[in-house]
Parts: sequence; structure tokens; C-alpha cells
Amino acid sequence: MKKVTLPLEVGLSRSQTALFSGLAEDITFASRGAGVGQLALVAVIVGAEKHVAASLMDALSAHEDIVHTVCCNTVLDARPVLISYPSAVIFASQATITALGNLLCDGMHCVVTGSSNGDALSAFQVMADGFLQLPIHKDQLHCCLEKVTQNAKRQLFRDQYQRVSEGLCKQFGVNQEALAAMLRRQCASRKRAGVVGLRSGNEWCCLQPDDICWIEAAGDYMCVYTSGENHIVRSTMTELLRRLDNNNFLHANRSVVVNLSRVRRIMHQGPGVHYLEMDTGTMIKISRRCYMACWQNQPLD
Repeated sequence: MKKVTLPLEVGLSRSQTALFSGLAEDITFASRGAGVGQLALVAVIVGAEKHVAASLMDALSAHEDIVHTVCCNTVLDARPVLISYPSAVIFASQATITALGNLLCDGMHCVVTGSSNGDALSAFQVMADGFLQLPIHKDQLHCCLEKVTQNAKRQLFRDQYQRVSEGLCKQFGVNQEALAAMLRRQCASRKRAGVVGLRSGNEWCCLQPDDICWIEAAGDYMCVYTSGENHIVRSTMTELLRRLDNNNFLHANRSVVVNLSRVRRIMHQGPGVHYLEMDTGTMIKISRRCYMACWQNQPLD
């Protein structure tokens, strides 16, 4: 099962995050044995014919995020189940879902089952997460469950985000607006960038800014050179530099930016002709304009 993480750059440890977010009470009994942030859903089938219920239970048991399936013959049977599992995924006809009435709460997810176009349209009337046509087709069930679990994960994310925010507000004695301002100031005050994630082709790589020797623009792509390998990244130079430490990366010419800490020396090779010797041994020519703007006062000789 995949974990949901929070985009709060506050330096919380995993235990602190768990303390503030906790396990949401409506993530079903199975999440108590799972890690914080894991999705664990109970499927509740209500009012389905026996062969439909059996087929659906078999299919749901194979899904990684469905940890338990309960079959209820009537709305009355479903009442204690839905009270016990207020984040359940309900599979029922539109009429049955309507009959459930006030048993439905915000954390629940509904899938309308039926065999006609009218049944499919009725799914919109009850604002269901999806529609499952009968008889059950494996591909359709897979697509339907993907949509349901994505909605459930977003809900879990929002719940945990709210718990972390409320916990931090309580810890620092501030409101939500003051907390957001505090986080912005903290991020802006960082003097150096941490690990930078770059997508090169179909893979992701994580680099420390100090690992980058220089960056060369090539159309819509940036070639990022390190001591051991090169990465081709789809980005603009401005965006890439924004994620790095701008004070430590200087333009050598219009298309090349170098890491100042990786420059061994500046070499003068005639009037107005200057090169940078990198610590890898690579020579990079400095344009006249960049030399006057950035390099003439650098004590690297």
C-alpha cells in the first residue's frame, strides 16, 4: 500500500508527524495495523443479488486497498456496519443508496451498481464516486476502484494535513494564517538548497547542489553535468537556478552556468579571452559580457 506524505517543510520527524496527524478514526479497523498514512478501506455491498454479491466480493478481495468486504442484504442490516465503518466504500443501487439516507457521511464513497443507461445516469444524481455496470467486467471494475481509491486517498491526505496543521498551531500558539506565514519565512530563510530532485528521461535522480559542476542550456532542455554522470532535464535555466543556490551558480556565458565552488581557476588567454578551468579538468569559455559582470573580481587565480 502506498503512503500519503504531507508537503509541510517544517522539519518534522516521522514520530512528530504521527503525533500530530494520528490515525484517522474513520480509516477502518485495518489501518491500526498499518503505518500512518496508509489507505485501508472496507467495502460494503448492500442489497445485491447473491450471484452479484459473490462475484463482487471475489473481485474486491484482490484489490490492495480493500482490506475487508461486508455483504448486507438490506438497509437495516447495513446500519450497524456503516456506523462501525464511516469511511466505507458502498456498492449498491441508486435506490438503495438513497434509502440509506442519513447513514451516509462525508467520509464515505458510493458506487452505484446497475445494468442500464438510466442506472448510470442515476449515479450522477446521488453524486456517486463511480458506476459499476452489471454483469461485472474486470476492466470496468478496475477503473472504478482506481477512481474510488484516488478519492479516498485525497480525503485521507486532507484529514492528515488538517491534523498536522492543527497540531502545529497548538504547539506554536498561532492560527492557520500565522502558521502559513511562519512556514514561508522559514523556507525563504534557508541559505542553501537541500537535495534537488531532477527528472532525467523516465527516471528521477537526487543531487546535492555541490555535486553539480555546470549546467548547459540546449533548447528546451538543460544538460546537468556532475563529476560522474550527466543528466538531461526538461526545464528552463531560470527554474533550475531557482531550485539551487543562486549565489553559488554564475553564468560563464549565455548558455552555461557553473558552480563557483567547482571552479579551479580563471585562465587569461589573451586580451578579452578568458576560460574557467573546472575541478574536473573541463575548460569553459567566459563571454566578455559575463566576465565583466561576474568574474573580473573573483579571487580564483
